[in-house]
Amino acid sequence: MSFIRFNNLLFIQTMNRIKYFVCIYLTTFDQSILDFDPPPYSHLITKVILPQ
Repeated sequence: MSFIRFNNLLFIQTMNRIKYFVCIYLTTFDQSILDFDPPPYSHLITKVILPQ
């Protein structure tokens, strides 16, 4: 059970790292590019960018 807990913690850390890099990667873009996305996809982007 401790191994599963450790894997869960590792997964959370990598997901936070992915969120951070996606945030940086998206801010390098023009904001007008995000306007061309369909609403479900842009909703996913805002879910990734905004801290929970």
